[in-house]
Amino acid sequence: MCVTATLVTRPLVDENLAEPKGKPAVYVPSAWDKTADDSMLGKLIGLKYPGDIRTLCFLIAKFASVVAHWMLSPYLGKWTWVVSVLGFIPAFMTCCITHNAMHCTMFKNKTAESTFRAVLSLGLGHPVQLYNPTHNHNHHVHTQTDLDHISTNQMQYQQHWKNLLYYFFHIIPSVAALEGIYVKEEWKKRGPTFYRIATQTAVLYGTWAYLIYVDWQRFLACVYLPGYLGIYGILSISMLQHDGCEVSEPMAGKDMDVNSARNFVDPSLNYFTMNNGYHSVHHMFPNTHWTKYKPMHQELIKPKIKPELDDPSILGYIWRTHFYPGVLPAHRRNKVA
Repeated sequence: MCVTATLVTRPLVDENLAEPKGKPAVYVPSAWDKTADDSMLGKLIGLKYPGDIRTLCFLIAKFASVVAHWMLSPYLGKWTWVVSVLGFIPAFMTCCITHNAMHCTMFKNKTAESTFRAVLSLGLGHPVQLYNPTHNHNHHVHTQTDLDHISTNQMQYQQHWKNLLYYFFHIIPSVAALEGIYVKEEWKKRGPTFYRIATQTAVLYGTWAYLIYVDWQRFLACVYLPGYLGIYGILSISMLQHDGCEVSEPMAGKDMDVNSARNFVDPSLNYFTMNNGYHSVHHMFPNTHWTKYKPMHQELIKPKIKPELDDPSILGYIWRTHFYPGVLPAHRRNKVA
C-alpha cells in the first residue's frame, strides 16, 4: 500500500504553544485535578506539572551519558560501538520525552517552552517541531487508516520479524515527505512555528557540524548512532501498539474504540518512558498530561479492553509475536509479499 504525502491541517495542539483551543478531549477527574506544579522546584523553573521534574532529570541524564561516552571513547577502542548500542536506552527515553512534550506543553512561559524544545531537539537528534505533521496532525487523526503515514498495514511480509524490523524503512520516506510539506507551508506563513523550526534546526545542525569537525568518528559513535537507534525505536513501536487492533473513525478522540491500541502496562517500562505504554487512553485524550494516564487507564480502559491488548511486557510481546514462535497473526495471513 502506498500512502500519498498529504498534510492534515487540523492540529491536535495549538501551534502557538498555548493550550488546545475549544474543548479538547481532556479528561481530568476531580481526584487528580492538579494542572499546575505547586512544588517549590516546579515554581522556580516554571513547570506546569510536577511530574515533569522526572522528565528534566531523564533529559539531563541523556546529555550526561553522551558527554561521558565522548570523553571515554578514546580509551574504549572498538568497545565504543558497544556503548553506542547501549546508548539506545537514553535515546529512546528522549524520544518518549519528545512525544509527550509535543502533545502537552511543559512550561508556563512560551519563551521557556520554545527554549526547551530547542534543547530537546539537540537531545533527540531531530527538530522536535517536525514531530507534529506526521504524529499529531496525521497519525492521531487517521490512526491505521489509508491516510495514516505510519499505518502498519503497509507491511505485508509473511515472516513477521520482517514486519517489525523493516517497518521503519518502509515508513520513513513518507514521514520525510510529510515533514517537507509542513516546512514549506510554514515557510509561506513566516509565523512563530517556522521560526521555531529554524531555531531548532540551527541549534541541532550547528552543534553537529562542530562535533564532526572536532572528531567525526566520535560523533558517529557517541551522538549519531544512539540517536538514530532511538528514533528507529520510537517509530517502530507503532507496529507493537497498533498492528492487529481495531480501527476507529478518524478523529474519534474520546469516543474511539478502546481496542484500537495495544497497551504495555509494565511499571518499570512506564516509569522510564513516562507512561508511554498506556496507549489507548493517550489516543483518546492526547493533550492530557502523561502523569494522569495510569489512573485513567485503570478506570476507562482496563474494564473494557480485550485482555490480550493489555500486555504486561513489551519485550515478551516482541519475542513471542515476532520471533518465537513468531506465528503470523490471523489478520496478516491473506497478505502476500
